[in-house]
Amino acid sequence: MTQISISINDTAVQSAFAGAIAQLSDLTPMLSNVGEMLVRELDGQFRTETSLETGQKWAPLAAATLKEKQRSKKILKIWQRTGLTRAS
Repeated sequence: MTQISISINDTAVQSAFAGAIAQLSDLTPMLSNVGEMLVRELDGQFRTETSLETGQKWAPLAAATLKEKQRSKKILKIWQRTGLTRAS
């Protein structure tokens, strides 16, 4: 009976996997980038008063709401009153 022996040098593959695992062990850079992107997107939504999902404009404020905001000298934009929500 003839025996066959196969040997595989997977040093390069092992090294590539080790590098990928090392990069995935610290998610801080990736999550930081995601967080910055979300902040930009949300700020854009407040600026343009549009939905991120659909791109459609938000429903306008009711006349009574607008009048109350004017009377109390609050921010007249949709989803804003004092600016605290947008700033946070």
